[in-house]
Amino acid sequence: MISKLLFRFILSVFLSISYLLSAQASLQRDLTSEGAVISNAYYRHIRSNPWLPKNTSMSDPVKQVNTTTTPVAIIGKFNFKTLGDLRPGDFVKVPIPNDAELITHTYEIIDGNYGLIGHIIANKDDSYYTFVFNKKIDNLTNVVGNFQVGINLKTPNDNNTFTLPQGNLKSYTYNNGTNSYNIQKLDTKNEDSNNNGCGRYYTLSKVPTTSLDNFLQWEANFNNPLKNNLINDYGNSKVVLKILGNVGLEGVSDIQSYMPHLTDSFKLYEIENGNETAITLFTNETDFNNYTGTAQAGLLTFEKNNFIANIKLAKPVGNKGYKVEYKSATPADGSYVGNYLQIEVDGSFINLYDTQCSDKSEGFGSLTTAPFPLNSGSSSDWANRVRITKYLNGDISEKGDGVVFTLNKLANGSDTEIDSSFATLTLTTDSEGKANTPKLATGRYILKETKTKPGGYTPVTNIFEIKEGNTNVIIKNFNNSINKRGLTGLLRKYWIDVENEAEYPAISLIAKVTYANLPDGTPISNPTVRYIPIEVPAGKLEANKNYVEITPWFPDHDDYGNHFYQDEAKGYLLQNQVTFELSEPNPPVGYTAIPNYGNNPNYIGNIKGDYNNKVRVYKYINQNKNQAGEGAVFTIEKLNTDGNVDTSFTKITLTTGADGFATSEALSPGNYIIKETKSVSGGFIDEVYKNGVKFTINNGGLQYFEVNNRQPWIGYRGDFRKYWPDLPAESEYPEISLIAKITYARKSDGTPISNPTVRELRINVPAGKLEADKNYAKIEDFAVIQYDDYMNPVTTLGQLDIEFSEPNPPAGYTPVSRYLNNLEYIANLKGDYNNKVRVYKYLKGDRSLAGEGAIFTIEKLNADGNVDTSFTKITLTTGTDGLATSDALPLGDYIIKETKPVLGGYIIDETYKNGVKFTINNDGIKYFAVNNNYGNHKTIWKHKIWVDAKNIIEKPEVRINATLTYKPTNVDGNGNTYPQTVRQITAIIPKGTAAPVDNYGNETTTYNFNVPYYDDYGNRIDPEITTVEEDIEGFESGSWFPNIHDGRNYSYGEHHFVNTLKNGKPITIKFQDTKGNTLQNDVKLLDRSGLKYFDAYSYDIPENIGSFKYKTVDISNSKGSISEDTPMTIKGYATDTDQVIILIYEKKASASRINPHLRIRATNSK
Repeated sequence: MISKLLFRFILSVFLSISYLLSAQASLQRDLTSEGAVISNAYYRHIRSNPWLPKNTSMSDPVKQVNTTTTPVAIIGKFNFKTLGDLRPGDFVKVPIPNDAELITHTYEIIDGNYGLIGHIIANKDDSYYTFVFNKKIDNLTNVVGNFQVGINLKTPNDNNTFTLPQGNLKSYTYNNGTNSYNIQKLDTKNEDSNNNGCGRYYTLSKVPTTSLDNFLQWEANFNNPLKNNLINDYGNSKVVLKILGNVGLEGVSDIQSYMPHLTDSFKLYEIENGNETAITLFTNETDFNNYTGTAQAGLLTFEKNNFIANIKLAKPVGNKGYKVEYKSATPADGSYVGNYLQIEVDGSFINLYDTQCSDKSEGFGSLTTAPFPLNSGSSSDWANRVRITKYLNGDISEKGDGVVFTLNKLANGSDTEIDSSFATLTLTTDSEGKANTPKLATGRYILKETKTKPGGYTPVTNIFEIKEGNTNVIIKNFNNSINKRGLTGLLRKYWIDVENEAEYPAISLIAKVTYANLPDGTPISNPTVRYIPIEVPAGKLEANKNYVEITPWFPDHDDYGNHFYQDEAKGYLLQNQVTFELSEPNPPVGYTAIPNYGNNPNYIGNIKGDYNNKVRVYKYINQNKNQAGEGAVFTIEKLNTDGNVDTSFTKITLTTGADGFATSEALSPGNYIIKETKSVSGGFIDEVYKNGVKFTINNGGLQYFEVNNRQPWIGYRGDFRKYWPDLPAESEYPEISLIAKITYARKSDGTPISNPTVRELRINVPAGKLEADKNYAKIEDFAVIQYDDYMNPVTTLGQLDIEFSEPNPPAGYTPVSRYLNNLEYIANLKGDYNNKVRVYKYLKGDRSLAGEGAIFTIEKLNADGNVDTSFTKITLTTGTDGLATSDALPLGDYIIKETKPVLGGYIIDETYKNGVKFTINNDGIKYFAVNNNYGNHKTIWKHKIWVDAKNIIEKPEVRINATLTYKPTNVDGNGNTYPQTVRQITAIIPKGTAAPVDNYGNETTTYNFNVPYYDDYGNRIDPEITTVEEDIEGFESGSWFPNIHDGRNYSYGEHHFVNTLKNGKPITIKFQDTKGNTLQNDVKLLDRSGLKYFDAYSYDIPENIGSFKYKTVDISNSKGSISEDTPMTIKGYATDTDQVIILIYEKKASASRINPHLRIRATNSK
């Protein structure tokens, strides 16, 4: 047995008393006087649109009425615990109050566990209503519950006190605890909210219903003199009556319930001369259109899930009136329900009021309240309960079923913090878009939509409050709209194999949109997927574009309410959140669709022609689908039923073209495998396609593959130049386009590569301005493919040779590749140089050092490759700029030779000495840059000696000339002996040149001559050399070959130039003893001071006059002597006219000294 039963009563269809008694197996025991209790009884309105005092609702107890007979419900609680075990047929009679009459009806008693366990039987002729139980009550005890029974309250004109008769019940109480209460009768009328004092052509009014009715009733009147105070003659105009149940009325739209019409309830009447005539209403348009009767008729149609009813009149209206009676569904919750009437005349809605009225309105609205049902439980007491209605796209008739909400209570004083003591409620809308909460306690709540209707609807969040004393239902009408967002530059439609700027037809695409990641990048499990149609109108391709950009508009919310949006500051990009995949179910006639074009699901292609059962490969490079890969090789093989290669099938080989494409012929149905066997030049084969990708041909259109090749590149830095030789300094130059021919000439170890890989790279040089003192513009560094066709890596840039060409030079210019004989230089010469030859002579490998006077000859060759003697030999001599240019030459083969190098010991280039062949073929200028290296030479060293350098205040400039005479003995090409070449070269010692000072006060400057071994014709000859010093004012000059015994490191045969001052002083030696006696006659050594280091000027000191020790002594202005241990004293003094050295002997010379001699150095002479 259960300890307690909770009951709810739901309105039933009427059952006859006899049937009910049969269902109960007959009345058995009357338990009314056995202790049954009825408590907390009160009256509640059950009529639509009742009179309600201010600040009250239909759920409040009745305290005031405005009619003589008012339908109400008596509501209360019953307690049958004292009745013990109940049996089938047991019943309890409950008396009704005085001045009340039962409304005949039967109500079901429903138990939450056992279902239908009995009925309440009410009959208007009885003074009681009866609880009676069926077989399911057997042995149940402690039966308690709520009840509601409908009665008509007969209210006298004055206030009246009503008493609840107890009868045989144990107790019967009113909800204030007493057995009586007072209801006041008011003499009032319900004002019309639409009445503004203006006349009206049409009206809409509610017809009263009660809780016993499962509908609301309405009446619409148009041009009806019985109900409308404005009548008009509409003549032959076509009239439509439009009745809407989905319009929110002013002031209540947020708490209004929206209900559909009951389609079988409509009745139409025509009013003429005060008489009403029922009119036929067709619901089938064909029947209506075929109607030929003379009487008026109408066509009844519905829109928006029966929320809108249209009645189209078949005949002219004239001045006749019309009335429509109809019903709508009821929410049965005490809320407001509104309807709205519009009249359409000849396609336009007419004004409700006459023209004199200042108010304007194209419709008439009316409200009613929906009575509560006569049942109990959570669905009958709506106070503090929330009724949610979810509708879509701003249309209340479009119900949002299956939408999920969560309801939480908020912590006091917060709009975000959740009250953890409140258990979260989860609510899901039903097929009508509705969801209801249980009764809520006072407080603030937050309602969140956590799962929307599929389609990308924007979820709602709502905060509301349950206030103390509220007795009304809380209506929440929530709209879901779809906010769409566009994404540009992501999707493309390609038109393959069409001409530039071709027109294309209209197409219809389907975009599969997957909401994959939240804005912060978090992946979404089981993501929302939508299919969005995209219409692309016909148009014309832009120049040099074979695609059209498509902007998809897609909902910015998924089905879970997640919002997808762009916030670049946070790094939130839509393309990282939403993925697309394009398809085209119905391509234009004559085209084949290629989804995933370029291996990109955002791209779709259309290729013109029948590609059914064909294979098309697109090769691209380094993940850049705009960079087509040429020369990649693929094979296609058929597979047998075992999945192995079918050897009977002829393998297909495809090689991609310059556009990256390769296409097979149509294949027979079956399974295949495609493999990549060779990558693009310098690239690596894709691993997936190296192993092979299987596919099936099944008459299903084109099989399309896009395959990447990783092609590493390396930066190339060089001294690349574009020369403009004929432009003045700081001139502007135009934009040009070059081709860099890149030859992979050497391996990383320097080994030359036979048959090397050659590639071409287009390089653009923008327009600009030459820098000061520069006649060239730098070509910016660029990148080259790192591997050659043999997969040799480039590790150093010295492995490559790069040469520039210019297929389309600016107008009026001729391009010159290998300018200045440098592969990295290219020039533009101003003028027409087609079929001309231009030579540039430079020296010592320095292209900036122009060579003047070099001579070249040009001879034409015959068909045998020999010189054509009938052609007049052309001779070109380079000018000061190193250039020489021929006139235009006839087409044919030629040879150019260098016959004379630049003068001054330069050597003819061996290649050009033997001759270089070339062809004139209308392909521009033939440009030759030829170097002359300086020939081998010998170095002649010379010394310049300044005698007595201290007496030379400033040394002058010295010029020494060498004459070189070359005497060749060999002959030229004509058998003639080359003439002699005589050259003069000069060595210059600059004025004031400092040099080391020796022990004798002389300065020696070393200089040299570089003597070339080659004459002016490039012959190697050792020349005869003579040297002469130019005269120097104030000096005497001489020359000599140094003594090899003086200790200085001179080469034998070295020629010296010596300069002495012309005012030098004589030197005299005197011989004296210690007493000053002359021992020997004076000796005059020189008549010029400063000449020394020569045996001829050394003096052998006589020994036979005394003994002394050999010493070299400096003579200065003051007389000096050698140290005291020396046997000889040397005194020196100077005068204006001479220099004297006195040798003083002390004793007989020692036998140990043999032939001593004195070298004299005079300094600072005066």
